[in-house]
Amino acid sequence: MARAQTGIDDVLYRLVIQEDGCIVWPGSLKADGYGVTHLNGRYPVRVHRAVYEHLRGPLPKGKVLHHTCKNRACANPEHLVPMTVVENIRADHPDLWGKYQREKTHCLKGHEFTPENTYIHPNGTRHCKPCQLIRARDSKRRKKAREVADGSRNRR
Repeated sequence: MARAQTGIDDVLYRLVIQEDGCIVWPGSLKADGYGVTHLNGRYPVRVHRAVYEHLRGPLPKGKVLHHTCKNRACANPEHLVPMTVVENIRADHPDLWGKYQREKTHCLKGHEFTPENTYIHPNGTRHCKPCQLIRARDSKRRKKAREVADGSRNRR
């Protein structure tokens, strides 16, 4: 038996308006809580994205929809904001973002992060000063070796 054709009008008709302003999908939900349906017989589509794109236009490339209401079944375009994946994660978990890096006490080479040997970049990331010195020294050695190799070839 063929699957019934579901158009965007059918999707909009089925949405349920709640008192909190969310417009939720009463149909199938994925395990992660997002509403899904087969739109026009195509593969399953996320309802909130289909509704957003129908009412607001295509989602910008590289963007996902963030639910400001925190309700993944909600398809209210007023509750959906286009963001990058990183912005979406930061918005959902501001306390966890970068927690692993903040809790590190030593760099990968084993140098302790102390105020004296740690450079804090304007974006908040930490860099080990001894490791930076080692990288700079190695870079100068490689550059000098290249110059010597190039110079010896040019003399022939």
